[in-house]
Amino acid sequence: MWQDDRYYFSAAAILHAHLHPCFSECDQVAASRSNSQTTTRPITTVSITKDIRFYFEKTPIELAQLESLLRQKIGKSEDPTIAIHAEKSVPIEYIVEVMNIAKRNNYKVILATSPEFKR
Repeated sequence: MWQDDRYYFSAAAILHAHLHPCFSECDQVAASRSNSQTTTRPITTVSITKDIRFYFEKTPIELAQLESLLRQKIGKSEDPTIAIHAEKSVPIEYIVEVMNIAKRNNYKVILATSPEFKR
């Protein structure tokens, strides 16, 4: 699906409360678990809550606003990378919408996950 060399998809174990200031009511994102990590640092974050609310960094937004906000924030950065934080129960179609915006603009995407716990 994502065979374009300019675009990649990786999972990062960076989902922690300090990265989610937009969830003021302690709505932590319960993402999938992963033991993969990346050293790429995102320029900004997009979060999707279980009730399909979108946040651009700390600000609640409508999905229709996202592309222009990303363009303003990222500008002409050398390595434009965004992190997507989505709760595990968010339907994949909403995550794909954000990924499609990133692909149209040649942004790299990190799908943030919770660290995998050893059992």
